[in-house]
Amino acid sequence: MSISPEADEKARFSARDSLACKHSACRMKYFEDPYVEKVFLALNDLGGKTPIRRSPIIHRGYYARYESFTRAMNKFLSKGSQPKQIVFLGSGFDTLPLVAYNQSDCKVTTFDVDFQEVMRKKAEVFSSIPEIVSLLNTEESLPMISPQHARLGAHTFIGQDLRNGKGVVSALSECGLDCSLPTLILSECVLVYMTKDGTMSLCSELGQYLQSEALWMTYDMITPNDIYGRNMIRNLQGVGFEIPGIKDFPTLEDQKNRFLHTNWTEARACTMRQYYDALMQTIDERERLFKLEILDEVEEWNMLMDHYALTIAAKGVENDTVEDILSIIV
Repeated sequence: MSISPEADEKARFSARDSLACKHSACRMKYFEDPYVEKVFLALNDLGGKTPIRRSPIIHRGYYARYESFTRAMNKFLSKGSQPKQIVFLGSGFDTLPLVAYNQSDCKVTTFDVDFQEVMRKKAEVFSSIPEIVSLLNTEESLPMISPQHARLGAHTFIGQDLRNGKGVVSALSECGLDCSLPTLILSECVLVYMTKDGTMSLCSELGQYLQSEALWMTYDMITPNDIYGRNMIRNLQGVGFEIPGIKDFPTLEDQKNRFLHTNWTEARACTMRQYYDALMQTIDERERLFKLEILDEVEEWNMLMDHYALTIAAKGVENDTVEDILSIIV
C-alpha cells in the first residue's frame, strides 16, 4: 500500500493547522511557549484579522501533548552534563525544538526532519525572527548543507521523506547526528500517516544506527475498530487524510511492538486519557485549567483521548534513567 500524492499534500497542510491549534491553546494560557506567536505570525498573513480560536477539546488535547513532550525533554536533558541530541520527526512548523534550548544546561544539538517544502519554509521563518536567531547562538545567514538541508546555529533542517528509513539515517548522519551521543527522538502524530513497512523501516534503521543511550517518544492514533474509531477514520478520509498506521498498529501492545521488534530493548505505552488523568491528580492544575475554560463535552473528550496513545521506547539506557524517563508513562 502506498500513500497518494493528495494525502501527502494534506499531511503537509496539517503542519500549518497543527501550529494554528497550538497557537490558540498558547494564547489561552494552557502553556507557555515564547516562540509560538512569533512563528505563527511570520507564517501567516492575517491581514489584521484575529486568529481563529479553537475549541476547548482541541486546547486540552494540545496541552496534554505539550506537557508530555516537554517533560520528556526535561528529563532527558537533565541527565548528566554530556552533550545531547534531539531529533524531531515530522514536526512541521512546531516550535518544540526551540523550547529544548530554553530548558537545557548542557550542550544540545537538534535536528528537524520533514517534507522538503515544509523544512525549506520553516528554515526561512526561523531565520527571519531575531529572537530565534539569538537563541540558536548564530549571527550567520542560513547556510545550505545541501539542496535539501540547511542549518541555523545548532539546529538543522532536513528535507527527507520519513518513509525512507535508510534515507533518513543517511541524511541525519550527513548533517552531523553522532551515533555515540545520547539521543532523544520525538514524533507527534506522524507515524500514523505511514504504512507498516515505512514505520518498521524507520524504527529499525534508527535503532540500529544509534549506539549510545537512545529514547523515542511518539504520539499516535489507536483503536480503529470501535464506533468512535471508525467514525474518526471516516471523517479524516472524507477530507483527504490517509492514516494507515491506526490499522497497522491498533493497540497499545502493537504500539510497543513497533520498537521491540526493531532494535529497541524496552517500550511502554498508555492512552492519552490515562496520561491526562495522571496530570489532573494535582488539584492546583485541575483548578487552573477549569478557570481557563469549561470543558462541557466530557464524554467526547474521554473517547477522543482513549483513541490516542503515548509510547516511549529505549535502548542502551541505564536502569535508573529508563525508569525516570519512562515514568512519564503512567
